[in-house]
Amino acid sequence: MIEILAVLLFAGGLAKLADIFSDDEEQENLWGIAAAIPYGILLGYVMSVDAIVGTIFLGVVAGVALTGKFDSISHLSALAAIILTLTFFGSFLPALAISAVIFATSVLDEILNDYVNGLKKRGEKASSPVRIISEYRLLTEFAGIGFFAITGNALYWLAILAFDAGYIAIDFLGKKIGKIAP
Repeated sequence: MIEILAVLLFAGGLAKLADIFSDDEEQENLWGIAAAIPYGILLGYVMSVDAIVGTIFLGVVAGVALTGKFDSISHLSALAAIILTLTFFGSFLPALAISAVIFATSVLDEILNDYVNGLKKRGEKASSPVRIISEYRLLTEFAGIGFFAITGNALYWLAILAFDAGYIAIDFLGKKIGKIAP
């Protein structure tokens, strides 16, 4: 399980790098794709080798896709890499009810994040708990904790936590050191 969590941590960091590069038109094509393809391969691989991780990230990827967050060549490259990797390594048998709940929380996380960002643009503020839930997209984390509590399998929560920790760490480092790409 430690290996899977380490791969998810690294994939989350690469996902944030791809996200950062996708916001910079000059760097998005080269650097964004260079970060996106490895994160897609890593995520696709762990989805194919572990049914719980596959179940969780099937819901996350579907939710993010539905909300239009795969909106750049970087993110579309990652999505293609996930699909190709799953095809290459074989598929998994997801627990569709759990994927559906994770999908729903991922969609709600993205909608809430867009809502809070819209308030910021208008000069308004959301309450502190709403801002925190929105910024860190905690509804999906809460769902993972819920499935951990129901099943007793910590991987439901730890997989989400590891990916998000990598994503948040790169976001934090980017803010501390400034521009990440050359």
